[in-house]
Amino acid sequence: MNAVGDGWTALMYAASMAREETLRLLLEHGADVHRTSASGRTALQVAQGLGHSGIVAILKKAAGRRAAQKEAAGECQSLHPSAESGEEQESVARAEKYILLDLENLVPSAEDIHRLMPECKILCFSKALDKISVALAQALQNDGRCEFVLTNATGKNALDFHIAFYLGALSHTHPECAAYVVSKDTGYDSLIQWINQHTGIAARRISSFDSLPKNVYQPKLPQLPQPSLPPPRDVRAGGEQEEVSPHATPGGSTLEKNVQDAIQALAKQARPSKRKTLMNALGACFHPKLSKDMLAKVLHELVAVKKCIVIDDNDNVSYAPPITAVQSETFKENVRKAIADLSGRKNSRPRKRKTLMNTLGACFHPKLPEDMLAKILHELVAVKKCIVIDSKDNVTYAHPITAGK
Repeated sequence: MNAVGDGWTALMYAASMAREETLRLLLEHGADVHRTSASGRTALQVAQGLGHSGIVAILKKAAGRRAAQKEAAGECQSLHPSAESGEEQESVARAEKYILLDLENLVPSAEDIHRLMPECKILCFSKALDKISVALAQALQNDGRCEFVLTNATGKNALDFHIAFYLGALSHTHPECAAYVVSKDTGYDSLIQWINQHTGIAARRISSFDSLPKNVYQPKLPQLPQPSLPPPRDVRAGGEQEEVSPHATPGGSTLEKNVQDAIQALAKQARPSKRKTLMNALGACFHPKLSKDMLAKVLHELVAVKKCIVIDDNDNVSYAPPITAVQSETFKENVRKAIADLSGRKNSRPRKRKTLMNTLGACFHPKLPEDMLAKILHELVAVKKCIVIDSKDNVTYAHPITAGK
């Protein structure tokens, strides 16, 4: 009855499934309340993690009876701490806890994220990040426990299948963890019931953060007035002092600075049309190179906060201000530069389209991509009307280029 086969005793399984009748029967036949699994969890801790208050009460009562029997028999030393001891509370706090957020169904507040206990690991599932607030985006990206699981799938229950897959994976990689699916979707319930019956995971669906156990979600504390403190200062050699940004990353750069650098860089080059190419382009913007984690944060900021990049379900990328606004100014400057160069050439201006394209390419350092040169030529021909190209690719010039004669 108390043999541990796959890590759990029959009492632990009964506690996880809230089978009160089975639990009482096992206790009546001598099941050991204090027996621990391979990870050090008792049946009581399993029930506490799942919030089965009725089962917790039965197990506490059984543990009390067992302690009284031992004391009456002269067994002064308990092999295991009681249910109320600090050691057991610490054991519960150390248990692995995973929070699986269905962001398509229930969007938490930034405060909800901050109130999760430090040992909780947070998996955020979503098809896009346009539903979350700026405050929540900042809370998630600044929290080292968070991992985003973005899916391009378009089916009705596509995200549900992703969460189901991760629950299955956790049952294999972390077979004695506690997993909480944060969603109002009752469709998860049958799967969670099966997982609790057939795996070592203590799984539960909750429809609000307030439903989480106290060892997972900290109670809300009253707000105390914060003293006004000056910004931290970095004392440099020679007695100089420099203010340090509270969001500074190693090396002295900040996320906001990296985002602005990325906007400027993307505005001055050919803009990638696919997510993978965009990530490569972002990586090439920085010297020294940024870590993959920081690049992901920069992209998230551009998409979810600045909203100047849009990535659809097929990883196609489109752009909006401020990237396109800066791009427009840069483009106008390039057109003006091309006009000035051609105007200064006077009698040596190219007379064929191909030669003209080569000449335009030589105007710019560093070189512009061919598609950008083609846009400049189109602007000169169709908008400025200072270049005319006939059907045989012969080129003639007009004002303002000819004004330089």
